[in-house]
Amino acid sequence: RTTLLMDFKTEKDGTERLVEICSKNSATCYIAGSSGKNYLETDKFDNLNIRIDYQDLNVCKKIPILQAIKEMQQ
Repeated sequence: RTTLLMDFKTEKDGTERLVEICSKNSATCYIAGSSGKNYLETDKFDNLNIRIDYQDLNVCKKIPILQAIKEMQQ
């Protein structure tokens, strides 16, 4: 199941926000952009056994974001 972060309410910021949302939804994987390697506090995901997969933009299909969201909802 794919969900969007904007659908969730939380008072936390940054990695804490992402980890809280993943944890509350029993996520086993978080898909991050390739730049996430520069700022995510990966130990917080590791502590909850949540794998981080980084997108490789060289192999991703490039489409407008609204089209991508629509396709995910189908």
